[in-house]
Amino acid sequence: MSKKSIYDRLYSAIGNVYGVCGLMGNLRAESRLNSTNLQDYFNKKFDLSDEQYTRKVDDGSYDNFVNDGAGYGLAQWTFCTRKQNLLNYAKRKGVSIGDEKMQLEFLIDELMGYTSLWATLISAKSVKEASDAVLTKYEKPENQDDSVKELRAKYGEEFYAEFVGDTKKEVVSMGKKITTGFISDTINGIKVDHSIPCNADNYNNSTERDIAFIVMHYTGNAKDTAKSNCKYFSGAGRQASAHFFVDDTTIYQSVELRDKAWHCGTKGIYHHADCRNTNSIGIEMCCTAGNYKISETTKINAAHLCAHLCKMLGITASKVDKYVLRHYDVTHKECPAQMAGESNAEWNKFKEIVKSILSN
Repeated sequence: MSKKSIYDRLYSAIGNVYGVCGLMGNLRAESRLNSTNLQDYFNKKFDLSDEQYTRKVDDGSYDNFVNDGAGYGLAQWTFCTRKQNLLNYAKRKGVSIGDEKMQLEFLIDELMGYTSLWATLISAKSVKEASDAVLTKYEKPENQDDSVKELRAKYGEEFYAEFVGDTKKEVVSMGKKITTGFISDTINGIKVDHSIPCNADNYNNSTERDIAFIVMHYTGNAKDTAKSNCKYFSGAGRQASAHFFVDDTTIYQSVELRDKAWHCGTKGIYHHADCRNTNSIGIEMCCTAGNYKISETTKINAAHLCAHLCKMLGITASKVDKYVLRHYDVTHKECPAQMAGESNAEWNKFKEIVKSILSN
């Protein structure tokens, strides 16, 4: 894997450029981003190259990997319990102890167990903040003085300069600051109904948001209506929400556009680099056809609503493929189920309808 591939994988999990770059700066300091790296002192002590050590661990001719005190891999895992966990993970995956992809997955799983550090990586406002947190809460080398902190943060800033610039600028330029609350427009002959608002316990209130994405969902019920869903989310403690619910004859708005609905978040891994609850609008299509399926009429109504919102956000027909997404695209949840998966014809048809409406 290249440095960019490492960056992309970490970003899909963390979702914050500062957190990713701060982490990568530390990994560079620890291992030069080399997943087979054996701590330099032990190359000399064992008279083994990185490759020889890795091969001996893999074939079992060296059986003291867990307890030898040698730092190894991307994060220079050293402590015996952490090295045992890494070894067990590699064996479960059936790959070399030096496999880079495996180590990245293990690293992400391990970091998520450091709840305070993980929260910092997700929310950090600077590379330095994230880098210092990784240094002091995760890597914990003997020397943690200011010069070490500055060097690791410098490495992180270099990754930031290399990978972030253009991508970040494009997302920000597409985003539009929205202060609108409820809308009362008539869409495809249907007046938007906001008479059953979501309970404030189920979303984050705000006076404005920068919105770049529209995320399509399905309700996942056997058969339901927009009104019944709004009634459900008018109760507290649902731990989820969406801005709109659409069926064959009605469009209900449950959450104001300027507020952050909880529709595409995850405690697991993100599979989209930029789309999050914070910068997106969630549209739920009801299962109006029965048997957990969305009817064609509901899809058409949802496409018109989606196009209406695209116009509000400045998303043109040529940008639909990038900024109109499925829940599946963000977290790989099978939602909408009948439109999930790669190269899904039904999803492609839906986007073509949205583009056609925008082009007229």
